[in-house]
Parts: sequence; C-alpha cells; structure tokens
Amino acid sequence: MRSLILALLIGSLATIDSTRASEQTAQAGGPASAPPLDATLAEVQVAAQLHDQLAQDHAKLRAQLEDLRDAIRSQTGWIGVTPEALRQAIEKLQEQQEQLQLDEAAAQGRREGLERAISEYSIRAKERAQSDPVADELQKVVAAREGQLKLMEQQVRSGTTSPDGMIGVQVALAQARAELAAARQRAAGTGSVDALETWNRELLNLSVEQREREARLKFIEKRLKELSPAQSRLDDLTETLDEVRRSEVRLEEAKARAQALEERYKIESQSRPQRDK
Repeated sequence: MRSLILALLIGSLATIDSTRASEQTAQAGGPASAPPLDATLAEVQVAAQLHDQLAQDHAKLRAQLEDLRDAIRSQTGWIGVTPEALRQAIEKLQEQQEQLQLDEAAAQGRREGLERAISEYSIRAKERAQSDPVADELQKVVAAREGQLKLMEQQVRSGTTSPDGMIGVQVALAQARAELAAARQRAAGTGSVDALETWNRELLNLSVEQREREARLKFIEKRLKELSPAQSRLDDLTETLDEVRRSEVRLEEAKARAQALEERYKIESQSRPQRDK
C-alpha cells in the first residue's frame, strides 16, 4: 500500500512537471508567461507529501535495522554491529582455527618422529653398553659384591659376624655399581646421552604447546558457535543496511526538491500582481 502511495505521489510530480513543460513549449513563440501559482502550489504540496511519506518509510527501515542489530548484539556481545565487522571477525577466527590445526598436525608428526628416534637411539645405546668388555668385567665385580653382602647378612642373622662389618661391604658394592654405570655411559657415548636429554626436553615442550593449542582451539570453536546465529543473519543485515542507505538518498533528494519548490513558490507569489494570487 505504501509503495502504491509513493508511486502515485511521484507520478503526480511527474505529471505536473510534464504539464509545465508543455505549457512553456506552447508559449515559446509569444511573450514569456509564468505558470499559474496554483500549479506551483500543487507541486509544493505533492513534494511535501512525498517527503513526509519517505521520512516515515525511512524511520521504519531504521527501526528494523536497529531491531536486527539488537538481536545480533544479544548473540555476540558486540556494541558496533556491521556486516563488515562480523565477516572480518568470523574469517579471522576461521583462519586462526585452520592455522592451529595445521600447527597441531605438524607437531604431531614431529612428536612421533622424536619418540621413534628416542626409542631406537636408546636401544642402540643399551646394546653398545652391554657389549662393552669393561662393563662386562665390572658387572662381575658387582655380582661378587652382591654375593658377599648376602653372605654377610646371613652371618649377621646367625650371630657369627658383627653388623659393623657390613658397612665396608655395602660401600664396596655401591662403588662397584657406580663404576659399572660410568662404564656403560662411556660405552653408550656422551653424545648419545646429551641427544636423548635434548629430545626428551623437546617432547616436554611439545606437550605444553599442545595443551596451549587445545585451549585456543576450544575458545575459537566456542566463539564461532556463538557467532553462528549472527552469521545466518548477515544477509538480512546487509540487505536492510543497503535499503536504509538508499532510503536516505531518496529522502535527501525529496527534501531538496521540496525546499526548492517552496522557495520558487515564495518568489513567484511575491513577483505576481495581486490579482494573480
């Protein structure tokens, strides 16, 4: 109905303009004659009605836009709601999500590679240590000291030996074990131990970084879920905003025309003889 009213008002202005142009063309050969004041007044009235109608329509569009923005604000918690801001926020979150997933895939590959390298390196180091002749001899010393300690413990329990004598045997066993461990470490190689320590530290760092990525991904997924209803309204928001902008242009044009016609009517009414008014 409102569209019909607007069409009628615009048609009325067009008819008046056409009539004025026809009258001016018909009078082109004779003395200049100004159009009747009634015609100018009719133009002023129709232009004012058109402006009022467009102003009402513009106010309704503005209200629709604010209602839509309020709904999106309640869903997102944002104050300034524009299609551009929403799209940029969603695209940025999606890019961050994809980058985190890519980083996690790369970290998972490195973690598996480190675990495999540690396992293989540890096996080789153990094999080298076990095949070392010095370590083999020291292992025999350790076994002998352990046997000596067991025998001493039995003698103490039977009361044939004083417990004080066990101290020297225990010290000797501890020294033998320390020498065996040192020999095995030398056989495995100092570089091997350092490499294993470095890789294990890196595994620990990867584990910490994984927890951080998981927390960030969880937050992004939650935020995207919150923005999902707003995303479905992006088209409505864009369309309504475009309608408001077009309405503003039409309203400004109608206002300018109404003011121009009113000013022309004032000038013509002042310049006409009293009988033409």
